[in-house]
Amino acid sequence: MQKIFILFLSLTVTLSYASNGKKTPSKIESVTVYLNGAQIQRSAASSIFSGTTELIFNDLSPDINKNSIQISGLKDASILSINYSIDYLEKKKNSLEVKKLKEQLELLLAKKNKHDNLLLGLAHELKVLENNQQINSKETQLSLDRVQQISTYYRTRTTEINDKRFSINKSIKWINKEVSNLHKELRKVQGDAKTQRGQIKLKIDAPRAANLSLLITYNIRNAGWYPLYDIKAIDTQKPLNITYKANVYQQTGSDWKDVKIVLSTGDPSTNNSKPILNPRYLNFVYNKPENKRLQQAKSAQFKAEVAKMKMKEDSLEEEIAAADLAPRVYNNTVTEKQEGITNTSFQITKKYTINSNEEVTIIEIDNFEMPADYEHYAAPELNEDVFLTAKLGNWEQYNLLPGEANMYFEGSYAGKTQIDPQATTENLLVSLGVDPGIVVKRKQLDNFKSKSFIGTTKIVDRGYEITIKNNKSVAIKLVLEDRIPVTQNKEIKIEDFKIGNAKYNTKKGILQWDLEIPSKGSEKKQFSYRVKYPKNQRINF
Repeated sequence: MQKIFILFLSLTVTLSYASNGKKTPSKIESVTVYLNGAQIQRSAASSIFSGTTELIFNDLSPDINKNSIQISGLKDASILSINYSIDYLEKKKNSLEVKKLKEQLELLLAKKNKHDNLLLGLAHELKVLENNQQINSKETQLSLDRVQQISTYYRTRTTEINDKRFSINKSIKWINKEVSNLHKELRKVQGDAKTQRGQIKLKIDAPRAANLSLLITYNIRNAGWYPLYDIKAIDTQKPLNITYKANVYQQTGSDWKDVKIVLSTGDPSTNNSKPILNPRYLNFVYNKPENKRLQQAKSAQFKAEVAKMKMKEDSLEEEIAAADLAPRVYNNTVTEKQEGITNTSFQITKKYTINSNEEVTIIEIDNFEMPADYEHYAAPELNEDVFLTAKLGNWEQYNLLPGEANMYFEGSYAGKTQIDPQATTENLLVSLGVDPGIVVKRKQLDNFKSKSFIGTTKIVDRGYEITIKNNKSVAIKLVLEDRIPVTQNKEIKIEDFKIGNAKYNTKKGILQWDLEIPSKGSEKKQFSYRVKYPKNQRINF
């Protein structure tokens, strides 16, 4: 009888699990953050009976891509179905930080309410005083002393009430400011304030009871990272120091608590299907509707092409999975760097907590020195500032991405610049900002300001002098550029060039001098030209 009861109880529990589902807690273990999106890996432990069992993983983000859900660790159990849905009855749990902020907010609002009530009481009292200012009547005669006493009371009490109202209003203004700040902080901490929660229902069939250690993997939106660089140049005799950092953000509705982070340069949102360029045939067009058989044939051809593309995508995925991704220790912050066929990933050594809010978490990926060929550049017609540039070679090994960089030169912040590793040039050129130690001045020469006429032709002479002074304690290399106008009209003629030893691009009209100026040294360069055009016309000098 006891065996029958145990069997009945086991069957009852199994049926209960199968019908209602067993809520199974899970924990985020690791996150792979892509440039756009992230892959979450959760762990969960559960005991199952033989037969059909439904496990429910709840309190998940509402932004899960349901097509990306994968379950592993099932042993010999088989999956009957996986369903993802939104549980509108379950609410997001507030973090400890959110609870503290809300408690502060409640205290401030309670204090403001007291001040509002006190203001209302003082307003009523002031109204009573104003309505009872008549201190003499036909029935009652008051002495002069009594009148003075009553007048003094009214004046004193009215002044006290107004002073108190001013003080309370000042306090309310401060409270309103603090309430506004708390609301801003709450929005920042809570992010998109997602109260909806997602859940995954996993229905499995097992030949026997077992204890499972499950891994649930899925992709998610509203997360990602973007690169940021710190570039430091001590002087032009030493290599550049570059810090490669990742700005990680996530507003998925679920906090990532003490998890392993992998940063990937991949982007799952990108369309990875290789385009197929087919021949384009020209033919005559007739206003005749296609028959049904032809439509069916085109539909079948389209389906065949789609199937062919799918086979290519599957083949590419297998190729990527088989790529050599041998791990190696990379640096102090990255345990290993893995280079795949189409992307690179960095496994971060330290675990991170990244909450779902508007804040950005900065993670250092790498710090390295790169030999640089330093050059100064000036185009004084546009800007008389001199810019320091660094030409970097062999930069491909660092897997840099396009991004913004903070520049530091000689220990001082020099502003921002852009890094574009996707440029097709052999060297990566980085602008390090303005170097105030070099002065450039450009002026028009007086003897080239003249205009003259020959018959119906106007002649204009232009000449310029550029002076460069190197106030630095070391010699510099400077690329100096200016320009001579280029004509696009045969009636406008530009001639009589005097450019000295400058390189001249005849198509663009660009003059270039490659100069080496010693410490405390200076250099002068001159150029001139003549323009001829019809005197009854105007040109855009």
